[in-house]
Amino acid sequence: KSIDGGVSWNSCNNGLTDLTVTSLSVSPSFVLDRTIFVGTWGGGVFKSTEGGASWAEENNGITDMYITTLVTSPEYDSDQTVFTASKDAGVFKSTDTGYTWIPVNNGLEERVGQTDVHCKLLGISPNYSNDQTIFIAMFEGLFKSTNGGDSWHQLDTFSVSKFTTSVISSPNYAEDGVVFAGTYGGGILKSLDTGISWKAKNTGLLQGFLNPMAISPYYGIDYTIFAGTYNYVHISTSGGETWTSIEVDSNNYFNARALVVSPAYMNDGTVFVGNGTSGSYSLYKSTDRGKSFLPTSLDAPFILALAISNDYENDQLVFAGSMNGVYASPDGGLSWSYSQFCNGIISSLTLSPSFSVDKTIFAGSWESGIFKSTDGGDSWLPVNNGLTDSVVNALALSQDYENDKTLFAATKSYGIFKSLDGGNSWDNMGLREKFIRSINLSPSYALDHTVFAAGSDGVFKSEDGGYSWAFISTLARYEEDNDLVSYRGEWQTSDSPAASKAAISYATTPNSKAIFPFTGKSITWIGTTSNKQGIAEIHIDGVLECFVDQFSPQVLWQQQLYLKTNLPYGLHTIKIVVTGNKNPDSLGSAISVDAFDVGYGNAVQFNTQ
Repeated sequence: KSIDGGVSWNSCNNGLTDLTVTSLSVSPSFVLDRTIFVGTWGGGVFKSTEGGASWAEENNGITDMYITTLVTSPEYDSDQTVFTASKDAGVFKSTDTGYTWIPVNNGLEERVGQTDVHCKLLGISPNYSNDQTIFIAMFEGLFKSTNGGDSWHQLDTFSVSKFTTSVISSPNYAEDGVVFAGTYGGGILKSLDTGISWKAKNTGLLQGFLNPMAISPYYGIDYTIFAGTYNYVHISTSGGETWTSIEVDSNNYFNARALVVSPAYMNDGTVFVGNGTSGSYSLYKSTDRGKSFLPTSLDAPFILALAISNDYENDQLVFAGSMNGVYASPDGGLSWSYSQFCNGIISSLTLSPSFSVDKTIFAGSWESGIFKSTDGGDSWLPVNNGLTDSVVNALALSQDYENDKTLFAATKSYGIFKSLDGGNSWDNMGLREKFIRSINLSPSYALDHTVFAAGSDGVFKSEDGGYSWAFISTLARYEEDNDLVSYRGEWQTSDSPAASKAAISYATTPNSKAIFPFTGKSITWIGTTSNKQGIAEIHIDGVLECFVDQFSPQVLWQQQLYLKTNLPYGLHTIKIVVTGNKNPDSLGSAISVDAFDVGYGNAVQFNTQ
């Protein structure tokens, strides 16, 4: 504390049991009440009413002690209101000077419970007592509440549906051309033509914020794919056409951040999923093809990486990346040994396709770059020569690694790196200044040299081993409950597994409106048709374009009701208006909204060297 304008300072930590202070907020009436709040990284919230001379914990109701931000109301002396946000549990509010707190996350549910810090900064209106307005800056963009935190909606500052968290190709990619991409808000995209075109595949999907994905090694036979989100593992046995959502652990904190499928999945039905939070259990296992999961004995927080031996059916070897090192199990998860060799969380693990022979494993970390083991994980050495970004998000090895020694690394700030000598040296392959979250090599990489990379700007593809890239994810889906979709009038929600992300919105009252601002070059309205639906007006950028009749003799789901193309790239708005009119054969005049697909134009080829 300084009392001379910063010329000199004295410590004032009496009672402050955690000195890692992340945020500080002073009462607007400090001269009178001497009140200060601080947030700490592990100790929660502390309060002083003596100008910092002494501190007391004020954490009643706060469930996560890793505080990221804290603000007091401009009228604190009368409304006694304080807001704080934490790493895992979102936003909390106190209306009694911090003595008790309640979570206020309505509209933020799928964004909390993350491994990364998603709640960054709170801001409060200077006229809060009248407008009840508060903002929170998150990893996903900017959110606003106009009712004192009771509910939140996202502002149009960042297209999270374009942000792609994972990309994975079919084991039979050379024949079927199948690629899946998991997005952060828009669910799952699928391509049947090597990434040239995409369609959203969200039927039955309960959540749209995807993290890891994994595909059955027998995909050509069983068409099975897995996707992980907060609380759930989603399973499709129809190549993504429909999904079943399995709640992994209803009693404990869970956020899927790593998935791996047994190479012998056809016989053993084994799937592992890692918990990316500091929940009660770290790693879960299924032996019934994902129908149910049970916790393993692993006790380690933040499991972001999993790898499994190519001879798992015989050796039962599983590896899990956690804080500062790697855990290994020789018995399918029953017991574990630990190898600590770096600082930071292990974010990625990949085994040589010939692991049973060469015992080679690579581990990527968020602080210390890449490490390599050639003795099955017993010892590790850093392999960072030429790697200019120590924050590694993903690793991928060529299926012909035994001969070509090729592997790729995706980094936070410097794009893609490639090694042709088993990690001894690295070269940057472009996509600089791109946040790359996932990387996937074609199973036939030795022949087709195809690499996919996914991150904040979507999906990129290279067909020359990473020397040039094309932006190929030309579609983003926005579900009917997306924060950017606003509804005027009387709208209701109807749940159905046949809908995209299992729900639609509908209205029957004339002049009810659904309004969606978007940035792109095309817009598609997705909805239902049935014998109880009516006619809607479609407006683009304030101009009446046409009328759409949603009547059909039978109920049809996820229909393309309207498509507008060739818009100049930029910000546009589509407005759907309920007219109350209907086809003479229809029994009703309801209008439904299931989703919107935004197009960004054709794939763009560029060299990023």
